[in-house]
Amino acid sequence: MKQLLTFLCAMFFAITAQAQWTADVTANTLVSERPGVVISNMASTPSGNTYVTFYTGAPGNYQIWVQLIDNAGNRKFGPDGIQLVSLTASWLSFDFAATDSEENLYLAYSDNSSGTAVLQKVDPTGAILFGETGINAGEAPVSALSVTPDDQILIATLESTGGKITRYDADGNLEWSVTSENESWVKKLQPLSDGSFYAVLLQGIPGTFYYYFYVMNYNADGTPGWKSPKPLCASYSNLPIRDVELVIDQQNSLYSAITFPTSFSESYVFVQKTDIAGNILWGPDGVKTLEMPAIFCQKYRISYIPDLQQLFLVINYLNGPQDQAEIGLRKIDIDGNLMFTNNGIKAVNMSAALPTLAGAEMCSDFSTVFCFAESGGTINAVKADLDGNLLWQAVINDNIFPNNPRDVLMTKGSDDQMIFSFFENRTVLEFYEQIFIQNIHCDGSFTSTRNLIDKDRAIAVFPNPVNANNLQIEFVANYASTQAVIEVFTPAGICAQKIRVDIQEGFNTFQIPVDKLSSGMYFIRINGQGSARFVKILD
Repeated sequence: MKQLLTFLCAMFFAITAQAQWTADVTANTLVSERPGVVISNMASTPSGNTYVTFYTGAPGNYQIWVQLIDNAGNRKFGPDGIQLVSLTASWLSFDFAATDSEENLYLAYSDNSSGTAVLQKVDPTGAILFGETGINAGEAPVSALSVTPDDQILIATLESTGGKITRYDADGNLEWSVTSENESWVKKLQPLSDGSFYAVLLQGIPGTFYYYFYVMNYNADGTPGWKSPKPLCASYSNLPIRDVELVIDQQNSLYSAITFPTSFSESYVFVQKTDIAGNILWGPDGVKTLEMPAIFCQKYRISYIPDLQQLFLVINYLNGPQDQAEIGLRKIDIDGNLMFTNNGIKAVNMSAALPTLAGAEMCSDFSTVFCFAESGGTINAVKADLDGNLLWQAVINDNIFPNNPRDVLMTKGSDDQMIFSFFENRTVLEFYEQIFIQNIHCDGSFTSTRNLIDKDRAIAVFPNPVNANNLQIEFVANYASTQAVIEVFTPAGICAQKIRVDIQEGFNTFQIPVDKLSSGMYFIRINGQGSARFVKILD
């Protein structure tokens, strides 16, 4: 005989004890409660969740950790995150993280205790998918990592004879491996939609620490797409530690931004355009994005504006003595013409605070939000439109320690949210650094935690009374929540039924089996991303 249950509309709201977004820039959101951590990298998923990788320990005893922060600011891997591995390495390098279309994280690190490059995969539930020790990707340090649009993994390692690029499928199966041309090593990878990819290669100059920068195209099967690599800036060379920024346009042309010193006291950021056939289009050295030289170009970010077919650059440089650090804006059309006159637009000019660019991301309206840290400790976000006009500036954190551009990371989440992570010591205890995270919307507002279901919104449960094997539940959610849980509790707090569901933003409907429940009073809890709603049930 079917149970007869009546559902009343009595409801109340509760929040579980998890970290969530806050508008308090003196507090921010704690990524991990473990002390003594050092942040390594950050990668966003298609739904706007953010993985943060970090490590603890000291030489000879390192532990690699990862935390997942959902788009509501909740820690999904517990208060500490999950530990991936413990190593006896004397040094550790795992600056490479990428995500795929299924929300999985790929992490590549170099372990000098065994001399190997390791590839690991973590899914959104915290499951470690490539085994306890990961995949041995080569007996050499990792130099680049990327995930293709069809979720294949490209990893580059620095072998003794040059660079090696290896492709694995999503399950970690080796597909092919190829050695880069001319004993060069791979600095960066840029996948294309058809499975082919660009690789930026560095070739050393004998007897020096400097390298020439080249680009090479490879087919999806690893065979060369061109006869030989193409020089990106034929006249100049630089140290291999200098970053390379890459973007592609609708025709799969590649734009490469690289900084080169032209003399002991002069430095420029050059941008080169290479089409898919391997033609170098902007002359042998590319376009100088600074009409006047800087003493040192520290960091830069490049974006492509598809509707306008233009490039937008944010460049951090020293334009004089050490007390004249600036952040400038540049725009270039697809023919290589500079569109901002008078050496571009000075967005930030701080003689005392020495701004250090941490990152820049494009909003859906093609404006740009960039982040910088001051030497005094403040982290700022600034928004600029396509004409270089500054629309707003906001403080993200007011107490960073120490000031190092690697300590502040930036990525773009969902719905035009910008995510920033950093670590600092907020106690008087030595070695007590902790990692914090903060978000801000492209409109300049802080996104505080929203309830999954508003208190004043009804949750419908029917039929009432229940005369079937299943209970129907309907509600409107403010945001999506994967791996949410609908639970049925007795008044004693015993869970009598539980189902996992993926809640979508907007209207949701689910069925809960109740045919095995005894007559009595129950509570239904909808729990997603730290926000819980309860419905009281009476027979």
